[in-house]
Amino acid sequence: MFEYGANVLDISQSLVGEYFAMIMVVEISSIAVEFTRFVEKMEALGRENGLVIHTMHEDVFNAMHNI
Repeated sequence: MFEYGANVLDISQSLVGEYFAMIMVVEISSIAVEFTRFVEKMEALGRENGLVIHTMHEDVFNAMHNI
């Protein structure tokens, strides 16, 4: 993320059953690429390392969790 200008603001992690889960809140206002390209890069990084990295914009998260 540093390579693209993203800044980690907060991290939480837990075990969900047998799975390790990590949630990161990341500041992206200064990223050097379009958000969709950033998402693609993070997904590729996950595949290269045997992980699943799901990146969601805060606007989508808020729309999903507000009634």
